[in-house]
Amino acid sequence: MRREPLGAQLGGLRVVVAAAAAVLAVLLSAATAPAATRTLVPSLTPQATQTLWTQLVRRRREGRLPLAARDCRPLRAVFYAQDDWLRLATKLAANESPCAQYFVSVPPLAADKTALRTGQASKIRALGPNFHALAELNYAGWSKWVAAGNGSWYQAGVTFRQRMAAAGFDVGAGDSWALNELSSGVRRGDPNARQNVEDLVRGLYDAGGGGPFVKGTVFDIGMDQGTASLSAYKAALASWLLDSTFWQAMSSYVSDFSQESYGDVRLYAVSGAATDARIQHVNAYLAHPLALAAAAPPDAATALAYLQQAYQPLANAAWIWDSAYGFTDVPLQTMQDYVTAQVAAARTLSQQSGWPVDRFGFAWAPRMQGNAAWTAQFASDSGALLDRLAAAIHDSDQSPTNACGTAWCTATVGGAAFTESWSAFSSWPFQLSLPAPAQVQAGQPAQLSVQLLTNGVQQALTAPLQVTLATNSAGAGFATSAAGPFASTLTVTIPTGNSGVSFFYDDPNAGTPTLTATGFGALAASQAVTVAAAAPPPDLRVALTATPATAPPAGKPLTIVATVTNASPTASTAATLQLTLPPAFALTGTTGATCTQAAQTLTCPLPGVAATPVQVSVTGTVGAAGEQDVSAVVTSTAPAETNATDNTAALRVVPAVPQLVAKPRITGQAIVGSTLRVVAPRFTRAPSSVRFQWQRCSGGSCASMRGATGSRLRLGAGLARATLRVLTTASFGTTSLRVVSPAIRVRRSL
Repeated sequence: MRREPLGAQLGGLRVVVAAAAAVLAVLLSAATAPAATRTLVPSLTPQATQTLWTQLVRRRREGRLPLAARDCRPLRAVFYAQDDWLRLATKLAANESPCAQYFVSVPPLAADKTALRTGQASKIRALGPNFHALAELNYAGWSKWVAAGNGSWYQAGVTFRQRMAAAGFDVGAGDSWALNELSSGVRRGDPNARQNVEDLVRGLYDAGGGGPFVKGTVFDIGMDQGTASLSAYKAALASWLLDSTFWQAMSSYVSDFSQESYGDVRLYAVSGAATDARIQHVNAYLAHPLALAAAAPPDAATALAYLQQAYQPLANAAWIWDSAYGFTDVPLQTMQDYVTAQVAAARTLSQQSGWPVDRFGFAWAPRMQGNAAWTAQFASDSGALLDRLAAAIHDSDQSPTNACGTAWCTATVGGAAFTESWSAFSSWPFQLSLPAPAQVQAGQPAQLSVQLLTNGVQQALTAPLQVTLATNSAGAGFATSAAGPFASTLTVTIPTGNSGVSFFYDDPNAGTPTLTATGFGALAASQAVTVAAAAPPPDLRVALTATPATAPPAGKPLTIVATVTNASPTASTAATLQLTLPPAFALTGTTGATCTQAAQTLTCPLPGVAATPVQVSVTGTVGAAGEQDVSAVVTSTAPAETNATDNTAALRVVPAVPQLVAKPRITGQAIVGSTLRVVAPRFTRAPSSVRFQWQRCSGGSCASMRGATGSRLRLGAGLARATLRVLTTASFGTTSLRVVSPAIRVRRSL
């Protein structure tokens, strides 16, 4: 496999010098063998490496150590070496930064990935107290060991520690282990994948419980920098960061969490791009897991706290590759420039993050184009690349910009262009959303919703998510139905297969309260909601009119019009008009509403009453002459109104007032002993009854005569010379008209 990172734990230091002359011939022949049969070697240039190594070791034996700069930045540099590990360590030591601790991995034997190489750790330690060997644990090889029934994952870690000691790795002198590598299944959370790793690193740390205890490095499999769509990867990484149990185990047993960040030169070497822009885009890729953890909700606090003190990007010095390690199929000088820029970027990242110690590393995997056999020229060129890497690290130990100087971080590749995809990792993919409601009215439950967005887009959940809703408005509440009950907080569940769920919010207070939604693993949502003051209830009123305005005779038509109005700005969405018709009134039709009749009661549902009046017209035939009495009641059923005092009306339709045609008159001889008669008055219509009252007048006033109420009057002697008249009262239903006859004078005789 290509992506195989490394890690280490800084402990005590010890310099061990071991001779390697006996194996030089073997190494030299292996280095020049065809690629298909070539084995991994400590150095592509074994003789040159041995010479340089001997010089460096002798210098340290003699006490000629590099002086540390007073303001030198500390560095913890972890290197993964797929091959050529001793030359890598020796080149770094030849131009070491005095403030750096260098950790270089040693691969296991190719034939048995669980067997470690002997005699290598001591040669790396011999380069000085700042150099440490990492025993590479090949995860795939040890997976087979566990699957074969040799022991548990924890026992695998313990066994590996035993084999480390047997192979000469000395944790007391600063050596450690490097787990290569966490698979994508660990990131996805495949069954048992994370638990297996937790058990393994525990065994690597405690060596079976007896120690010595030593934290190591874990390499995490990377994602190609030029990946077209990162949404699925980002979501999987985010879910992983929420696994606090896993990250607590990493914190307990792993000192360096190294993310494989094998970049693509074509996404760096952009023509005309400034150095700052290049470094910014390199760091967007190098630090994307840390950026995502920093953007996470509090649920990822364990992962963030760990990564802030253990995260270490593993940059790309692998050359020449067209895949697996990113694209580095470029000329030597371009690759030297790219390595230099990655050093500057990693130093910048550490300092911008506020880390007291710079932390980064590189993967070293030299490879001829087409995987051809190594040539002397390639061996020389790859050595020059290592020299540039060592120089960039040394030169930048006081300031990141010193790595680039004036000659580096400027290379261009035809067609190169930056990608902005990795900057998206500064935002968390899981975001709760509370869409703003169109309107919320105080005292009226409003239906709202909460949604989960993944990378800004609604997406159906694969597992249910509980969301807790809250508000800062006193007395307001949430419920799952409009009928309640309402509570100040409510936990709802977005079910599997859905991206959201609805709820009801009821707030008695006008204003702009803030609603919040929180759920595990998602950024909380807050939404200011405008709650309008409670609208006044509808205020319906009704008025009645009739055509004609006076009661017609029996058998004639009469039209009654009910006009319903609303005195409130709040519309009634449903109302009922009830009319009580005159007795014997025969209904012939209605307009303006569809009504039902029961006896003399007419019920008319109204679809709604707003600012425009609603008229209901009722036509029928008068069944009985005289007054026609009508009453009406209107009721708002949705919403209900609270003022019912003006919801009724009554109409009395009376006949027209009759006009006098002829006054009453007295006939007969007005002499004592005669009888007088009254001729009743005549009107435009006949009265229902006429009453008479004879009166005696004197001095301009008239007084009723007791008992004289008939249409006839016998003139006795006492009425001689009296002036008489008759008061007639004609009744027309409830209307009465009084008319007096002309007066006459009674004589005694003819």
